[in-house]
Amino acid sequence: MKKRLIKLLILTLFISTSVSIKAYGIVDGYLIKDNADSIYQFNLKELKNSLISNTLGNKDLLFEEFKTRLNSGKMHLLYDSEGKYVSYDEVRTILINKTLNNEKFDLDNEMKNSKASEVPAIIETIKKENNILTRDLAILKDGTTVEGSKISKDKYKSIFVRANNVTLSNLDILGEIFVDPGNLGKVKIDSVKCGKVNILSGDKKGIIFNKVESKEVKIDEKLGIEIQYEDKQPGGSTAGGAIGSQPGNSGNTGIDEAEKQAMLEKAKSELEYLYLQVNTENEKKVVNKIKVSIISAIENPSYNYENDMNEAKAIYSTLTEEEESDIEQKVLDYLNLGNIYKLADAYGIDITAMLAELYK
Repeated sequence: MKKRLIKLLILTLFISTSVSIKAYGIVDGYLIKDNADSIYQFNLKELKNSLISNTLGNKDLLFEEFKTRLNSGKMHLLYDSEGKYVSYDEVRTILINKTLNNEKFDLDNEMKNSKASEVPAIIETIKKENNILTRDLAILKDGTTVEGSKISKDKYKSIFVRANNVTLSNLDILGEIFVDPGNLGKVKIDSVKCGKVNILSGDKKGIIFNKVESKEVKIDEKLGIEIQYEDKQPGGSTAGGAIGSQPGNSGNTGIDEAEKQAMLEKAKSELEYLYLQVNTENEKKVVNKIKVSIISAIENPSYNYENDMNEAKAIYSTLTEEEESDIEQKVLDYLNLGNIYKLADAYGIDITAMLAELYK
């Protein structure tokens, strides 16, 4: 217990002194490594505020988490806003020696002059938002493979892939995934369920999906990235493969034909009702083209929806602002988008790509 108290006291003093020194702005985080070699990152500014709150008598969640991690591990690295990791022990030794010799300690210079440490492969970033702790996972080292079968569904708010040749597999989470490996980076996402996938960078054909299920896949159009689907059906749609489909079959075999038919009837009924609710003839033409394209794709795996989508796109481009607003609002009001996405997944159709063609 005494050893833990001394360790915490030294760290608290180091946090406090780092606030007042010239280079505070460059130091972004502290990283703790536990006995299992897991690494946890805390933002220095947030930690300082948490320390102050704790000192004033509030049992601050972030500082309590920090103490818990420190008691089961040790300070490992410092991280600066320029992306450099430096050994905590190295900087602490310099601080102690300069203090004993009555020399000025300038963290700015020490961070710049210190040898960069190896970038951690994976870190868990811990923050406090709205008085609760949130956790993100960051993959930082090229060639890292993350096997996610033991990660609980609600553990991470987001997972960030910031390295090349990363594989993320066997994962089922509620949070989002951000893919940002650089302009020539390659990432494979294999057997993953998540809230949303955001493609921020990557090689134009370097992002590979295999059995990926998400509510949305978002790609900046300026990037020109085409997702490569390993589970693409040989005779499937021209959308580039299906999210969540199996190679060589008609989609998700976990849904039987009776359920598929019920979902199909529900989608058709909602589209027909939407058709009656929109205000103008042009709006009706757009809805009808979408309906025809979706239903045709479901009924015919080799159907090429390009012509219908191009026609719908041309009509949509003529809509007034009022018509656009009306149709977009009524889509949200009258369509069960979850059912439609689930239906598309069951039949092996990339409906996201279909609708993206319409609205891009």
